[in-house]
Amino acid sequence: MDHDRQQVGGVPIDWIGIDEAVTRILASARAGSHTEVCTVNLDFLVQAGRDEEVREILNDSALNLADGAPVVWLGRLAGAPATGRLSGSDLVPPLVGAAADAGVPVFFLGGEGGTAAAAATRLTDLYPGLRVGVHEPPRVPLDGMDDEAILAVVAAARPGILFVALGHPKQEKWIHRHRDRLPMVAIGVGCTFDLIAGRRSRAPVWLRRTGLEWAYRVAQEPLRLARRYALDACWLAFVLLPSTAARRLRRRIPARSR
Repeated sequence: MDHDRQQVGGVPIDWIGIDEAVTRILASARAGSHTEVCTVNLDFLVQAGRDEEVREILNDSALNLADGAPVVWLGRLAGAPATGRLSGSDLVPPLVGAAADAGVPVFFLGGEGGTAAAAATRLTDLYPGLRVGVHEPPRVPLDGMDDEAILAVVAAARPGILFVALGHPKQEKWIHRHRDRLPMVAIGVGCTFDLIAGRRSRAPVWLRRTGLEWAYRVAQEPLRLARRYALDACWLAFVLLPSTAARRLRRRIPARSR
């Protein structure tokens, strides 16, 4: 385990900046082996506490990036070198730019209503050397997806980096279940295609810096997100915070007794 990987809420987090993340991911893409990357927000931690498959995925993944202020706060409480968050929407553009410069093809899987294609067009305009494939499968439950057809499309494109926008935890489960047939870096990116395509706006920088981006998102999609965020907040208050604080206290007591 890397020295910069430490547990938060039972999930290993890699406390690295965007430059190192891009460097590691690009190196893995060039190597041509399967590498799972997760951008972990509070909902990931909550799901990991409830869903054994999600917990296994996050413990098996090669790189877990801290996506969300609560994850950073919990990391600091646990004594980790948590310097800041690194969301999927922050990671994708510079990573795609680096891939274009290196001649590494990428693939956008997921999204709805043409958002993946719109995001690909916008990024191709920014990075003219970019080679990007796109596939938007029908929106169906995870077990109802036409996996063989999707895997065939991805395999034909032979990308070095696969960005999957199916929503959490569906996207992470799909990647992990098919890891033996995805010889590439695979990253779940949630709503990132929508943001890049300009079909959804991101919170102002000052809200992101103060850890209130969640409030902006709830205001945009109250029916979809309000209940989820409320449940995540309860989990944070009653499970993750007390357990994290207790572990830190246990580590400090022996040091004081010597």
